[in-house]
Amino acid sequence: MISIIIPCYNAEKTIIRAISSLENTSFNDYEIIVVNDGSTDNSRQLIEDYSKTHQRVKLINQKNSGVTISISNGIRHASGEYLTFLDSDDFVDFDYLSRVNNELNGRDILELSYRLVDTEGKLLQTNIKQKQEFNTPDDMKQLINKLYFDNHSFSGFKYVSIYKWTKVIKTDIVLKILNEYEKENFTLYEDMCFILLSVANASSLKISDYCGVNYVQQAKTHSRSHQTSYEDLLKLRQKLNSFLDVYCKTYQLDRSVFDTIDFDVSKFYFSRYIKSHSFKESKLFFKNMKNDDGYKYGQKLTNPKGESFKRKIYCFLLKHNCFLLIYLTFKYL
Repeated sequence: MISIIIPCYNAEKTIIRAISSLENTSFNDYEIIVVNDGSTDNSRQLIEDYSKTHQRVKLINQKNSGVTISISNGIRHASGEYLTFLDSDDFVDFDYLSRVNNELNGRDILELSYRLVDTEGKLLQTNIKQKQEFNTPDDMKQLINKLYFDNHSFSGFKYVSIYKWTKVIKTDIVLKILNEYEKENFTLYEDMCFILLSVANASSLKISDYCGVNYVQQAKTHSRSHQTSYEDLLKLRQKLNSFLDVYCKTYQLDRSVFDTIDFDVSKFYFSRYIKSHSFKESKLFFKNMKNDDGYKYGQKLTNPKGESFKRKIYCFLLKHNCFLLIYLTFKYL
């Protein structure tokens, strides 16, 4: 059985589409676990009504606790041999579960390709992974040594994406790392924590070029925004670095693999900070960031070679401190 976990927060407009897309399949050995994270809209009622006529759909209600607790809660209620995840505003192709089941073949982790679509489902971009297999502990050791940055690429997770919803993972592995994942309780980068821990505890992994997940480009609805201040960014970075220090020591990894983490987190955080803050606030944030030693060190190491055109442009603007162009891009585009 495959258990699909969907964290849901105020997703009344999309949650039924997400659930029903999983049910439009020829594969029937699955369950859908929707974790309602204290939604204040009509999400709960919609899911309850839907589950009355769809027995494979289970609803778990909890007070608003964030995506980490939602995911953990869903995992603890799962019955399947394998777990996968879906955001409440995303959806899958009709043959998704049957294709996934055929590709697993006993592996610990299956990594899938995916599409980026708009809110109407129109294709924006297709992300096809190069097919690869890692079938021994030695293979997996080599993978986790280059998992985050290979030659300090601008985008993390070049081989295996940062997203949980591109993974199908044996439940035994997830249960092994669940307490550590839940203890960290990241408000941002919880995906990274989850993926790093999962891959480090797996013995085999397959990267597939099958593209069955449709990732909707809009503000996600399974949690609340936490891009609030420069001080909060520093706290996040400190927490991530503490986690990575322990992670590298535990799994005997070279800590330099993560030397660009401060820059990567900062540029991600800043691009989202702009969307909800004024020009003056954003300019002050940028001033603090560009004078930050950790940020500057990671920036020097970062190489955008092989990245998308948009990422190359963003990297160029950051390296040349072009605040106005960055602000206009993320505020209005």
